Amino acid sequence: MADSPPDTRQRRRRRAAQPDAAPAAVLAPVGGRLALLGEDELDLIHDAALAILAGTGLADPTEEATDLVLAAGGS
Repeated sequence: MADSPPDTRQRRRRRAAQPDAAPAAVLAPVGGRLALLGEDELDLIHDAALAILAGTGLADPTEEATDLVLAAGGS
C-alpha cells in the first residue's frame, strides 16, 4: 500500500539521514514530577506574571482572593 504510514525502521532511517535536525526533546522525571522547564525559564514566567499583575491588578477580586493577598502582605 502506497498510502500506509512508514514503519519504524523507515522513520529511523529518515531521521538518521537528517544530521542537522534538532534532537527530540527528552522528558525526564525529577523528584517524582515531570520537569518541562528549567529554573531560569520558570523564573522568567514568574517575573512576567508579577509584572502583569502589578500593571493591571485584579479586576473584581473575590473576597477569598483579597483575603489571601492581604494575608501575604499585599495591599
